[in-house]
Amino acid sequence: MGVHTVWIIDPKTRTGRYCVDDSWTAAERLIVPGTPVFADLNDLFAKLDRKQS
Repeated sequence: MGVHTVWIIDPKTRTGRYCVDDSWTAAERLIVPGTPVFADLNDLFAKLDRKQS
């Protein structure tokens, strides 16, 4: 289907995993290899915490 990278973020446990070519990796920084695209989970959850305050 043309999908090369998949991210899964669990807000309950505040963890993330990404899959590239059938290989899952747990990480705090989710990436799309070969691109500048990423999500830093620590920053993401910190921003969400500030919005809820």
